[in-house]
Amino acid sequence: MIPSIYFDMAIEAFRLYGSELIGAFLLGTFINLPYVKRTLKESFSFLSAGFYALVVRDVVLITLMFWPVVLPTYPLPEQTVEWAMLGMTGIVAALFVVGAFKNLRLYFSATFLIPVLAILLGGVGIGLSVLALPPEFIAQLPLMYLAISLLLVGISFYAAPTTREGDTIRGMGTGFVVLGICYVYLLIQLIPSVDMITILGCYTVTMLLSMATQVRFSNGRVARLEMALLQESNTRRELWDISPFPIIISRVRDDTVLYLNPAAQQAFQLRKGEIFAYRLVDYFVHAEKRQEMTAKMRSERVLSSFEVQMHHPKRDEILWMDIASRPIELDEEVALYSTFKDITERRRVAELLQRQASTDPLTGLNNRRQFEVMTHQLLRVAERYGSPYSVAMIDIDSFKKFNDTYGHDVGDQVLVALAQTLKQTTRQSDVVARFGGEEFVIFFAQTSPEDGKIAAEHVRKAVENMPVEVNGKRIPVTISLGISGRGATTLETLIKQADVALYHSKHNGKNQVSLYDQVVASDKGNDEAAEDGQVSAAVSDTVDVTVKDEKQDVAPVVPEASKEAGVHGKKGAS
Repeated sequence: MIPSIYFDMAIEAFRLYGSELIGAFLLGTFINLPYVKRTLKESFSFLSAGFYALVVRDVVLITLMFWPVVLPTYPLPEQTVEWAMLGMTGIVAALFVVGAFKNLRLYFSATFLIPVLAILLGGVGIGLSVLALPPEFIAQLPLMYLAISLLLVGISFYAAPTTREGDTIRGMGTGFVVLGICYVYLLIQLIPSVDMITILGCYTVTMLLSMATQVRFSNGRVARLEMALLQESNTRRELWDISPFPIIISRVRDDTVLYLNPAAQQAFQLRKGEIFAYRLVDYFVHAEKRQEMTAKMRSERVLSSFEVQMHHPKRDEILWMDIASRPIELDEEVALYSTFKDITERRRVAELLQRQASTDPLTGLNNRRQFEVMTHQLLRVAERYGSPYSVAMIDIDSFKKFNDTYGHDVGDQVLVALAQTLKQTTRQSDVVARFGGEEFVIFFAQTSPEDGKIAAEHVRKAVENMPVEVNGKRIPVTISLGISGRGATTLETLIKQADVALYHSKHNGKNQVSLYDQVVASDKGNDEAAEDGQVSAAVSDTVDVTVKDEKQDVAPVVPEASKEAGVHGKKGAS
């Protein structure tokens, strides 16, 4: 069991130092809260350090009280407690004095002044203890230091330069004055029987005043922050209002528009009553693009560029906009800050250049390069899924006659009319192009060569009935077509096969459709027939020669006179 002497000593230690220790610790904590304005922060830091030093002093003094009981074999030198109290109280008083000087806006090197004051105060106390002074005076010297330094701190709050929070600072000064008076009371021992209650009461009052001061500081800071936020918000809105780019701020939760600047109102032609009538998604031509933008925002957090078609929700005029967007906080709401750059003209020029690079300027059909690009893609898809396909090569019959007879203007008119007919008689899935000069080409997707021949025949008949007039008189236009065959897997092979079939159509009457596979089969049959005819002719020639030779071998010898008579007789008969 713990001896009762320890309990008695603990009670005595708390009576002497406990209230001061607890009060100093709490006050040192409260006085240095983060609400203090910056100009007073350094002063309050020194005051807080002084109270913490007072806590350390009391802990050391309590430890020295237990020394003789815990370590009786190592007695303390005489006056050790007095010197420890004097020296450490000198440090505490030095911190308080420096804090008071800081309140008075006296700027100096505190790291130099604190040790000087501590040595001065502690040295004076230790020096006085050697002199022939009453022991009671030496024992009361630490209280004198504390009383004087705390009163000096309280006065410094009142004498500090006037600020907007002068009343708040003076309230803190009142607390230190109360605490200083408390130590004066203890010093003169007006109420010696209630030392613990007196100290605790004075510290409580000072803590309450310190808390009230901190609350007022906090309220002042909050008011300043609110004012600063309001000013910042007004400045931000002013900047948004003068921005040359359209700005729309929408609430993330439900896409409600919270703000549109004048540039956005002008870009989307909004009337005054329509500014907040629509959500952000309503400005998108295709609503799914808004979802795509949201998904991109989730992955990238900040969206630097997103090109999309937009318009007034009630009008058909379409604008191309490049959107940059990021999340912000507006009026305590998570919002999406989006700026819009009108790129309609840029997109129009880009699309024009794209059309010029991929289309034939006269007919408006795809040019050869674009046809090859599109067809290569379709061939890859067809090979992946095993789909059929075919190519038709088209050539205008006797096209030179149009240019020579009617002029090149009529020739161009024929080309344009043919292009229109090809567009009307083919499917959207087919690729039609002007291949060069009077040659055109069609890629039939999902179409076998046999079906391609049927489709080509439909095109041929449509062209045959195509109305082309010159000086009020209709001129006939016909075309020859060649269809590629089976087995070709590359575009080059398909075009070569279609060319062979087209050549067959041109040299067998024109205005017809030829299928490569049938042309090859027909040519093969003709070759075989030609070979058979050549063999028969050779055999016949051989037989005739043999017969002649045999007749010559068996013919009788006729005299010359007989020969002549016979000849003349024939002449006479004739």
